[in-house]
Amino acid sequence: MAECGGVVFTVTADGNEVAVVGRDGAATHAVAVGESFLDADKRTRHHFVDVQGRGADDEASQFLVTVREDQRRVVAVRAYGGGGCECEGVVFTVTDRDEVAVVVADGAATRVLRSESFLDVDKCTRRHFVDVQGKAEAMLFLVSVHEDQRRVVFVQRC
Repeated sequence: MAECGGVVFTVTADGNEVAVVGRDGAATHAVAVGESFLDADKRTRHHFVDVQGRGADDEASQFLVTVREDQRRVVAVRAYGGGGCECEGVVFTVTDRDEVAVVVADGAATRVLRSESFLDVDKCTRRHFVDVQGKAEAMLFLVSVHEDQRRVVFVQRC
């Protein structure tokens, strides 16, 4: 299982579908998968998935879910909709000035993080290296941002 944007993804028991874990933590339902593509070198399949928001007025969010096919498990999830992306309990977002920020505990405010960045021309993203002080230790993350869409698309702890 893997989580991004408050949505937990898994693979169905038969290994053929991506599913969302229900609020009770046990029930799952398959989600509509749009386009998908195979990365033969890594033995993974990447699925573009739309998930309807949790409230009646919430819009659907888009995710890229990566499944290790030979192991039938989700190995990565990237948000492709608006909002933030979570890794190791830290939620990242992008400010109006294209700065990477961390969402504070109450979710109502953000704190801009200093970062070193570089442009990844192949993926049309700017990658930021950011330090975040966790409860027990400092953590270094690589945060990928689509600047033209002003959204975090991938977070990885280094």
